[in-house]
Amino acid sequence: MICNQLILCLLQIIKMFNVYNTQKEKELVQLLEEVIKKDVYEIIRVRTLKNSREKKCQIMIDKVDDTQVGIADCENVNKVIIEILKLNDLGLSDYTIEVSSPGIDRPLTRLKDFIKHKGKLIKINTLFKVLDKKNFKGYIEEVKDEYILMKTKDEDDIITIRFDSILEAYLQYEHNIN
Repeated sequence: MICNQLILCLLQIIKMFNVYNTQKEKELVQLLEEVIKKDVYEIIRVRTLKNSREKKCQIMIDKVDDTQVGIADCENVNKVIIEILKLNDLGLSDYTIEVSSPGIDRPLTRLKDFIKHKGKLIKINTLFKVLDKKNFKGYIEEVKDEYILMKTKDEDDIITIRFDSILEAYLQYEHNIN
């Protein structure tokens, strides 16, 4: 019994460090990926949020060519999403669709995001304590398949953080005054 619970927990943890968290989000990502790739977009993150007042489906996109995502890009992807939702019953028909760019403090949701931003300042929140902490700020030193090496901003230590322990990771903006 405990072994099965542990396996289920580990599967949930691994899934959390990803573009989606729920089955509904996963299905939407799968339907969107082929269609929007034709338009040179990629999905950074999908989140469905539901509370007593509202239901939202937030889709974060980026451009494959690293140019800035504009309002027209968000409108184009929004139209595609609406068409996909008309054709596929994902239980999202009464959700407000929000399409946005990742912004300056973009989430890092895929291995390639960490590789791309090697050397940059990031913030990581872990699922459980690593070295007696759950929140880290530092620079990506090295990226491996299973973990990253991070140079902490305050202590200047090099620490290892496994991807399966990451709850959230975000790029951090650094303002340099010279």
